[in-house]
Amino acid sequence: MLRRCLSTGRPWKQSREPSKVNLPKGEALYGIHSVRQALQCNQRVFHKLFLRDTNGQKKKPTVDDERYVKEIKAMAVEAGISVSYESKWTLNHAVDDKPHQGVVLFADPLSIPEYIPQEPQLDAQGRPRLILALDEIHDAQNFGAVLRSAHFLGCDSVLTSMRHSAPLSPAVVRASVGAAEVLVSENRLLETRNMHQALAMSKDLGWTIVGACSGAKSLSLPTFELTTPTILVMGNEHRGLKSNIKQCCDVLVTIPGQTNHASKVDSLNLSVATGILLYQLLHVK
Repeated sequence: MLRRCLSTGRPWKQSREPSKVNLPKGEALYGIHSVRQALQCNQRVFHKLFLRDTNGQKKKPTVDDERYVKEIKAMAVEAGISVSYESKWTLNHAVDDKPHQGVVLFADPLSIPEYIPQEPQLDAQGRPRLILALDEIHDAQNFGAVLRSAHFLGCDSVLTSMRHSAPLSPAVVRASVGAAEVLVSENRLLETRNMHQALAMSKDLGWTIVGACSGAKSLSLPTFELTTPTILVMGNEHRGLKSNIKQCCDVLVTIPGQTNHASKVDSLNLSVATGILLYQLLHVK
């Protein structure tokens, strides 16, 4: 008996794609910039590159995208990585329907070194260094966007928590537009088993610990100036800084906003707030 769609009365179309696809080992990095940066930084073991088979595709890629895909393929071939052209369905399946832009690279996860507190030093230009500490950030998009801002704005390094934090997943790498790969390759992305202990030890060595937190005791951001090597701590998206982290801070700072108390929107997204703080501390005299 022929099955028909209840809404249209037309026969169901049988899918031509297989119900199961055997994917290469490793995690699936996706998106042109993420994959391109991963290959350039070469911090992983790579297994296979999937490119979308564009035969019969009506929508043509942009000139830039076409150039980047050719560059990605050339880098993969030079590195001895197997390349295959697959259907859009297969690529969608490999990344759970995330926006892959026709490029998926299977690779081992990145390895992040553990943070070892050291005495603070000035950077090459004689300016105070700034480390960004992320305490238990849960959202992959926030994590990636923060890494992108930290790299772009010239943060010395980024410190993350090993536990209760979003892993450095392909989603994070995609949201960072590949900045995560660069930070790892430059040894600027570090992690710690115990954030409070890492901050306390750094403070004893001479680092100034600054927490981002609203409240009566917090300084307005424009009144605070970066004059000593500093660790800026951002708390969790929901609860903010934990009490033991606050106690470790020398200073608390807040971003001033409008004073309309009738508004229900009284805070900023974590990644937006981090970008504002980093720009103010690193680029505003």
